[in-house]
Amino acid sequence: MAPELPDGWTVERLRRHSGDAEAGEWYMGHLDPDGSVGCWASYGPDLAEAIRNL
Repeated sequence: MAPELPDGWTVERLRRHSGDAEAGEWYMGHLDPDGSVGCWASYGPDLAEAIRNL
């Protein structure tokens, strides 16, 4: 598992730091038996909205 972000980091700060416009997006998907992840779609940076879209 990746280390936690330092205090005060936001999704936007993570995007600027990484140079990745999609960093911090919530993805829906499944976990395969071998441990790999199959992503279906991005549901944006808002966790509450992603949960509502389940």
